[in-house]
Amino acid sequence: MNENTKPDETALSLLKGCPVIRIIGVGGAGGNMVDELAADPMPGASCLAVDTDLQALSRRSRAATLVLGADVTRGLSAGGDPKIGRAAAEADEEQLQQWCEGADLVFLLAGLGGGTSSGASPVAARAAKTAGALVLGLAAMPFEFEGSRRQRQAILGLARLRQEADAVVCVPNQQVFHACEASRPAAEVLAAANRSLAGAVRGLWRLLARPGLVNLDFGSLRAALAGHHSESWLAAAEAAGDTRAFEVWERLSHCPAFQAGRALAEAESVLVSFAGGPDLAMMEIEWIMSQIKELAGNASLLFGCAVDESLAGRLEVTLLASRFGEMPAESSASASDSATEPVAAPTEVANRLTDQNTIRPRSRCVPPPPEVSQEKARQLYRRQAGRNRRKRDNSMQAMLPLEVFSKGRFENTVPTIHNGQDLDYPTYLRWGITLKTN
Repeated sequence: MNENTKPDETALSLLKGCPVIRIIGVGGAGGNMVDELAADPMPGASCLAVDTDLQALSRRSRAATLVLGADVTRGLSAGGDPKIGRAAAEADEEQLQQWCEGADLVFLLAGLGGGTSSGASPVAARAAKTAGALVLGLAAMPFEFEGSRRQRQAILGLARLRQEADAVVCVPNQQVFHACEASRPAAEVLAAANRSLAGAVRGLWRLLARPGLVNLDFGSLRAALAGHHSESWLAAAEAAGDTRAFEVWERLSHCPAFQAGRALAEAESVLVSFAGGPDLAMMEIEWIMSQIKELAGNASLLFGCAVDESLAGRLEVTLLASRFGEMPAESSASASDSATEPVAAPTEVANRLTDQNTIRPRSRCVPPPPEVSQEKARQLYRRQAGRNRRKRDNSMQAMLPLEVFSKGRFENTVPTIHNGQDLDYPTYLRWGITLKTN
């Protein structure tokens, strides 16, 4: 860990009555987000970028840095392997825990899909929880063009992160891409994806750090999220001028994290914070809250409002919606013991991350047949032949010796389930179709 990585801000924050906040960026995308936040310091908050790649960390000029698992990777990247990223993080888990000690709230930022981010993020969340902090994860999911392997690793990493954190905000990068102009340069699209999450973090920091007319403090946030392992959505927007209330709502509605209103429709708890200058009108607050209430239905609403002289003529709104999950069946200790075992992500998690009916394209690899006894193979052939014999007419149909397929290398991965069928098996096997010869 480089010098001055743990600033002595705890005592100062306690004197001011503000929560102590730590922000950890894991991997490349997480490091970019943390570096952007560190460029405009937030009192009471400190930033740390962690990575297995020493060269990547050397480009972080603003945030503190920590090389994960130097003895595991020798300062090189995890090579896209979450097992290596997890092992590297576990090697320095004690240092992560020490850095989080004294913190009330830890933000964990990562772009899931890579080896370091997918493997190390759950370990970092566990370290922060052990240090006694409330942990809020913010995860960016891969673009669709990044391929099924990266998507699959991101889903598995997200499932593990939800087991360790109090709440996780998930933003698919594909939605950020759709919100941008088609001709926009790639660098700007990636920067927009990073700013989307970084801006939400800054908005939540403002909610906690500024005194309010209607107070919404850290205790309210902890009561709403602690121990729930919830799926959350975090969005922030600001505007100025006479129509600022309408513009803020328009920007919130089109924010990728808002997910076209789904965030509020599925939420059980909604936390809303307003910040503005002395000219902040009650009518503006009432109108925005009415829009939120219309979409949120019977969700529990928490409301806060702060006045800041520096925000004269402007309005800032931060929205945190949460749907509570269940306590994971396995403990953190057992999760650590099975670090090298594949973890099956819930199918509903995969379905929520894509608008398509299938969660990944069919593999182009032809899996090898499983090892079965000759007697078992004969039974399968006779069963298939008997089914076909009842359907055939006077013409003779030749039979191909069907092989019994397995999933091969994907045997222990998440099944591609659609309408109750496993799409990882060929259609003719699922439908019991006999192949014809010429």
